[in-house]
Amino acid sequence: KPLENKNIPLSIRSFINTNNSGSSIRAIFEKEKKITSIIYKPNQVLLSISAKDYSFIFEKHISEIFSVFSKTGLKVHLMQNSALNFSVCGIISNKSLLILVSELQKNYIVKYNNKVNLLTIRNFKNLNIPKSLKNQEILIQQRSRTTIRYVLK
Repeated sequence: KPLENKNIPLSIRSFINTNNSGSSIRAIFEKEKKITSIIYKPNQVLLSISAKDYSFIFEKHISEIFSVFSKTGLKVHLMQNSALNFSVCGIISNKSLLILVSELQKNYIVKYNNKVNLLTIRNFKNLNIPKSLKNQEILIQQRSRTTIRYVLK
């Protein structure tokens, strides 16, 4: 970042293959930032959490839920909140998942799907899922100004 701030390019070359010209890292210009990139994270878990009394999910609930995530090691990659439901997609070991679900079920209704896939498309040009993933069911679709994300099963 300090080199980028001063517009100084960084050249990287191999010490082993000195004949190779290497790579150059430089500042990204505004129009280059519009390149579409796809990030695919397989084997995630999708949790849908709601209050047992069907009350709204407030900050207090989310704080309690994240405390359980922290204790059990869930790495969150996507969150979606509605008035009655809080959904999270992330990665956790199978053993820890059972502990996580057991802890959450003390105060919440918990539904989950194992082995879901998270697809993120930055700077999307259209809303189409890549052809290789079209046969998967969309469990969650989340869209912002520049990014679209799918949880697929």
